[in-house]
Amino acid sequence: MIINSDIFKVKCNNLIPYKGCLLISDPFLHEKHFNRSVILMIEYEEQGGMGLILNKESNLTLDMVIQDLGAKEEIPLFCGGPVSKDRLFYIHSLGNLIPGSIRIGENLYIDGDFEIMLSYIRSGNKINGVIKFFVGYSGWDFDQLNKEIEDKSWVVAKKSQKLNILNNENSDNLWKESLLNLNTSYHKWINFPINPSLN
Repeated sequence: MIINSDIFKVKCNNLIPYKGCLLISDPFLHEKHFNRSVILMIEYEEQGGMGLILNKESNLTLDMVIQDLGAKEEIPLFCGGPVSKDRLFYIHSLGNLIPGSIRIGENLYIDGDFEIMLSYIRSGNKINGVIKFFVGYSGWDFDQLNKEIEDKSWVVAKKSQKLNILNNENSDNLWKESLLNLNTSYHKWINFPINPSLN
């Protein structure tokens, strides 16, 4: 069965990316790293943009890459993007409890003193909904990301308070939930088949 993809086209909302916003891929973006992805923008400036894919869980856990982690629970690692896959990043809501962390939005921070973060983990404190770890990141030069947005590969969205992007257990549903927080014209994307050729 052939799908008429034109019925799933949505007019661009013309928002400009900014630090702390979300990029939500349209259902036609089939690049393996970014298919049905939700990206948190960490930086966006004239030099370009940097973000972390929030909903692509890897087959690794934190204890596989940190020796003697001593965590009370298994902590998944997410694929932040195809750049610097040997680098670890983390976002969290701990703020000043982690010195050196950088604010990227309301109650949302990136990185900080890693030894203090490890101490927080080893003390048995809550992880899910508080900290999320990534390997690699996604990067664009300025013109590249703007062009992709013009081509409607991404919709720019504000981070909704309804979305707990630090939730480590809900990654499969995050793309759909992100769309439901946009205006209703985007809701039709949810029904677009993952592989139209199989319908």
